[in-house]
Amino acid sequence: MYDAINAAAIERARAAGWPELTGHDRQIGYANTLREKKMREYDAGLAAADGISEATRALLREAMLRETGAGEWIDSCKAKVQIGWFGWAYFHLTEEERATCFPQG
Repeated sequence: MYDAINAAAIERARAAGWPELTGHDRQIGYANTLREKKMREYDAGLAAADGISEATRALLREAMLRETGAGEWIDSCKAKVQIGWFGWAYFHLTEEERATCFPQG
């Protein structure tokens, strides 16, 4: 059952143009399912966030998808809950992107 769910998540990720995940085969399947779920949650959070421009929303989403390590998606799930998905996306931004998204002053 889970193999079919994970295989379907991999196909949807490919169709969406998301980067391929790296790791062990079983990790990759589960991590794709987890990534898909977490990106839906993240998108819902972005949609509900006030004061964030469309450009910033797109950049934060792109930053999330930069993570291609299957193990990272699996292992850091609890940390993401603690720091929030916006915080996790923040850590995947470059310094220049952070300055653009979150200007000081």
